[in-house]
Amino acid sequence: MNEPRAIADRDPQEPTQAPDRAAETALVRAHSLPWKVLLLLWLVASLAVFWFAVHQDMRAAALRLERDLRELESELTRNVDLNDAVIRGFAAALDAVSLEDLGAGARVYARKILEQYPHLHLIGVAQRVEAPERMAFESRMRANGWPDFQLRRFGYGSDRHWHPVPEKAVYYPAVLVEPEREDTLPMMGLDMDAVPDMRRALLHSLQRQDVTPSEAFHFTGGDLGYVLVLPLCPGGRAGTCELYGTSGEPELVAVLGVLAERLVREDDAAVRSPALSFTVHKDWGSRDTYSALLSREGSATLLERRLLPRLERELLIGDATSQPFRVAASEQMTFASPNPWPYVGGLLVSLAALTLLLRLRRLQERIGFAEASILQRAREHRLQLEERVRVRTLALSRANEDLREQVEGRLVAEEQLRLKNKQTKLLARRLLEAQELERRALALELHDDIGQALTAIRVYAKLIGQQHPGADDTTGRHAGLIMDMAGAIYDDTHAMMRRLRPRTLDDLGLLASLEACAQQAGLDEQGITVHMHIDPGLKDLEHAVAITLYRLLQEALTNVSMHSQAHNVWVRAEWQAGTPGRFDGLPLVMLSVEDDGRGLPESDVASNGLGLMGARERVNALGGDFEVTTGDAGGVCLRATLPIG
Repeated sequence: MNEPRAIADRDPQEPTQAPDRAAETALVRAHSLPWKVLLLLWLVASLAVFWFAVHQDMRAAALRLERDLRELESELTRNVDLNDAVIRGFAAALDAVSLEDLGAGARVYARKILEQYPHLHLIGVAQRVEAPERMAFESRMRANGWPDFQLRRFGYGSDRHWHPVPEKAVYYPAVLVEPEREDTLPMMGLDMDAVPDMRRALLHSLQRQDVTPSEAFHFTGGDLGYVLVLPLCPGGRAGTCELYGTSGEPELVAVLGVLAERLVREDDAAVRSPALSFTVHKDWGSRDTYSALLSREGSATLLERRLLPRLERELLIGDATSQPFRVAASEQMTFASPNPWPYVGGLLVSLAALTLLLRLRRLQERIGFAEASILQRAREHRLQLEERVRVRTLALSRANEDLREQVEGRLVAEEQLRLKNKQTKLLARRLLEAQELERRALALELHDDIGQALTAIRVYAKLIGQQHPGADDTTGRHAGLIMDMAGAIYDDTHAMMRRLRPRTLDDLGLLASLEACAQQAGLDEQGITVHMHIDPGLKDLEHAVAITLYRLLQEALTNVSMHSQAHNVWVRAEWQAGTPGRFDGLPLVMLSVEDDGRGLPESDVASNGLGLMGARERVNALGGDFEVTTGDAGGVCLRATLPIG
């Protein structure tokens, strides 16, 4: 008979085959938990699973609402931008026609636009008519093919009938309406100034000279919408309207009718979402008059509305356009919205846990035997985790090495780019210096050669004139003409030499050169007063900086003389101490030229004309800053900052 092995010889991972019943009972009790605590834990876990499922459904509903809102925002933003583009494009189309030929090119543009975009109700034009011209205007329109034409108004918000327009100072009747349908043709002759909602938009648009929306109202066909108004000058030109007509007001007004119900397409994904409800409110004008332009109500039963939650969001759309909207949207949870599988899974897990809990007492006696295997699996799992950590650490180390190499490569590329920029600026500076030397040489050549030759011509012409003093002597008269022409050429040559190379810069220095430049610009003859403030500390600047300041002032004063229509110009040149972090802390010289003229349009600033481009290149070559902005006086302000040293 075999003897049993000693305890010391057993494998520590091998379970005992016949454990002592008393020891097993003690082990079971040691590993047991109170029954009520386990039941409480089961209840908490079941509630946690249910809460997690509800949280996931709410999150999914919030994501659907966010998606639908973005689609709705995209649709509305596209239509709002389209409305502005259409009415401005219509204004551009009117630029190609005259007041007598509005029905030709303008109708072609309007028909094409209305065919493409169903949310646009109509496109029209209203013309300014003053009281003395009313009868002649109505007669002219009847003669042009509208036999029943007369100035009328429509009661959009009251009785919904047509009424004659009483006598007043100014009318804005519709002279073109497209499309020519049964519900739009009666608008021919509609006086916008006599309709309160349109009148407010018209007056506001005339003040702003920009696109302005009206209050919402029901069109003659009953559809809710609004109109966009854009005033035009003769030929469709905006601005400077005082040059046309007798009153300075725009003669034409472009009108675009928008159907609120069609701002969002019926086949849009946001509209198809059955649980989505939204209302589009206009965010301009009065909030009391048809604030809600468009509304959609999602499909949900009364029981679902009472029992299930509802997510709500509000969004502002198009606040940077002429037609801002405020959208209030909500997502109503329905019985079909939740994903049933998490709840089914949670229920099954909860029932399984309860079943296990009921059987726990019978299984507790085996816990002690399973503890060893659990510890073994835990050790194996720990080893696996350590191996994963090691592999992951190695991968991260390699990734860090690759990233370090990329950063080093980028730093090298940035350094090369910095060196190339520095070389480019140095080359530009050398080119400007060579240009100034060439101009100086050319000026000296003009002075030494052409100047002496002209002086000799004048001397010889004077001698000829003295030899033929008679008033009737043809030779004497011709000699006088030669002297005058030689003098004019001499003056032009000297002006050219001053433009090529200012002698005062070499003879008298920078301060006197800047003052001479302002005097020679010819601004006094145009009634422009020059206010000079030159810092005396600028007299010892290096040659490159001095000639750059002179050329900048010369270009700026030339622009003032040719374009500004100003009365005053302020020239300020001063020295400034260096600031840490800016231009490496070097001292600075700042030149600013500002006028109170009509200003420089943004298109001219963006176009960078040759003069401004040359000035900018000069400043950049010296490592400075150059900017052209609108000054405090309303005109153009040219400002250049150059480092010294």
